[in-house]
Amino acid sequence: MMKRFLFLLSLILLVSNTNLAYAVTSDKAEIKAIKNVLKQQVQSANKYSYPDFIKFFDCSYINSDGFNLDIYSKLVEDTWTSYSNIQYAQKVKNVSVYGNDAIAEVLETANAQIKSEYDLSGHLKSIANNVYYLKKTDDGWKIVSDLVLTEDTYLSFGELIGKTPVLSVPYQVLANQNFTASLSFETPKNTIAIASINQEKVTFPQQSSKENYRKLPDDGILERFFTSNGDGVNEYIVASIGLTRPEFENKDLQISVTGIAYIIKRINVIPENKYIEKDGLITVSERLLRLKKDEADVELKDVQTSSEEVKKEIKKKNNNKEEVKNSSTSDKEVKINNTKDESNTEVKKTEEKATKVKTKEENKDKKMAPEKMKKEEKTISEPGQKAKNSQKNIKKDKTKKSDKKLKGTYSPEPVGIDTTMTVSPIEDKPADSVDIK
Repeated sequence: MMKRFLFLLSLILLVSNTNLAYAVTSDKAEIKAIKNVLKQQVQSANKYSYPDFIKFFDCSYINSDGFNLDIYSKLVEDTWTSYSNIQYAQKVKNVSVYGNDAIAEVLETANAQIKSEYDLSGHLKSIANNVYYLKKTDDGWKIVSDLVLTEDTYLSFGELIGKTPVLSVPYQVLANQNFTASLSFETPKNTIAIASINQEKVTFPQQSSKENYRKLPDDGILERFFTSNGDGVNEYIVASIGLTRPEFENKDLQISVTGIAYIIKRINVIPENKYIEKDGLITVSERLLRLKKDEADVELKDVQTSSEEVKKEIKKKNNNKEEVKNSSTSDKEVKINNTKDESNTEVKKTEEKATKVKTKEENKDKKMAPEKMKKEEKTISEPGQKAKNSQKNIKKDKTKKSDKKLKGTYSPEPVGIDTTMTVSPIEDKPADSVDIK
């Protein structure tokens, strides 16, 4: 089984690469030829020339609605009969060439002037996004199929020309799926609006549904709920709206139709694939829950890891602080011990110095002791000498005291004051005067 899967995958990749090579190496002349085919097709439709128009389609043609070339041709003829002045226009958005196959994306529009059953003039406008599939044959490029991605058609008459209501529907739904169609329109004053919304399958011949008109609500919005078919058939949602105005004529109430509009929108229905085994499949909601749980687990793990790292960092910082503290304490102890040692050394030096000075003084005293004794003996041995020395000392002290008393304290004139200067008596100062120093 695994080998088969790998083989299919390799084959798909190979085909994809091959197509890519064709797209890249395709000749510009081929793209020009394809655009020319589409252009001539539109020109033939605008001339209502069926032979010229149909020659651009291959006999094997079949479109996404299951219509073959015979049915498609009949629909084209009916359109030209109903809208004799219809005109088509197209814009080729992109062309991709893959060898002898090509895909063209085209925006097509159609416009026509029409009249309603109420003898109201009207206008038709259709806008469609189409994809054409072509292949290269001996007669040139031919259309083999087409897929209508979106298709909106508007028919408006009377007062509703240029005031087309808005119809909102999904452009694609699954088979047997519920969906809503909403019609919105602002009703003019003195006018009554009636509307309906219907669902129709894309069939041949087209089977129109019965219209059930009802008054448009005051808020201007009419909604209906539908369920898409399970037959693998595409659908149309058809909304219609009519404007009526009540009038009195000879005291009789007359209701006249003043405007009509039809809005037709295509819905592509995706058929249900009945060959899908759903056993063992995990729903999207369950996958999202698992992913959310996984993300939460990863986030929690990151937070826990971050918390552990923070704890380790804090522990590391605390260890560093402890080491620095221990180192600082050790340095302080060493410093204190060094200081103590230095202090003890200084004390010892001071004590040694003091001892030396004391010893020196004692030696000096010992040396001077005999001479002092001799002087004292000499002084004592001379009679009356002590008294003489005493009188001399007293005389000297008196002279010194006298000199000290007179020095710098006496002057015949005032020191620092001019003798011609007159000194005024001191006056009493006012109470509010202020000395300025």
